[in-house]
Amino acid sequence: TMPVYHLYFSPCSSTYDTTYAFCRAISQNAAIEVNLTDRETEVPEIPAGSVAVVAAPVYAGRIPTPMADKLARARLEGVKVVTFAVYGFRPRNRHGHVPQMRRVRRRLPDRGD
Repeated sequence: TMPVYHLYFSPCSSTYDTTYAFCRAISQNAAIEVNLTDRETEVPEIPAGSVAVVAAPVYAGRIPTPMADKLARARLEGVKVVTFAVYGFRPRNRHGHVPQMRRVRRRLPDRGD
């Protein structure tokens, strides 16, 4: 099976807990955990054909800037990306987290599907 990378920003662990369960459901092997909450940790090189589960909480309608910056620097060519925005405390609207995650997704390479 293809490797699953669990890339998450989770200062309070709820984002991690939610998406860890998803990673377990889609992979027979343990996911490769990458805690992007740590300031020093960057998105590693992920081989083409892998799956990256990218998860971030939403605060006041935005994902945390450090997470968005790390994703902007990531090279994910050929990687299948699943994004999770774990809802925070602001109503979802056209100015909130869904459009922001779409902008992050547009910066990722075209997967061709």
